[in-house]
Amino acid sequence: IDSLPIKQRTIAAQNWIQLEKDEKQIFNFIIQNLNDKNMPRYFKYRILQDLHRHKYLKKSSSFFYSLASHLTQTNHHSQYNIDAHLLPFCTKEQIFDLLSRWSLK
Repeated sequence: IDSLPIKQRTIAAQNWIQLEKDEKQIFNFIIQNLNDKNMPRYFKYRILQDLHRHKYLKKSSSFFYSLASHLTQTNHHSQYNIDAHLLPFCTKEQIFDLLSRWSLK
């Protein structure tokens, strides 16, 4: 997959996420790729932007909360629109917790 142009790599990654049903595998894939300094910004942004389309993930607010928590340990919450793409799928309590961690009120 590394030899493909970025748009093809992004589509391949989105399709893999669509087919994979193990949340832990998806979580690890996203963390690994978003923390990879060699991955283009476009890829990272599109992967996060597309997550809400996977209906089975939307059933688990803890997935989005855990992902936002983990990603913002090494990235600013607005980087790759982490906050905009993940917070809408968290519970109100999870959102308040994340905002307080990010020092936003």
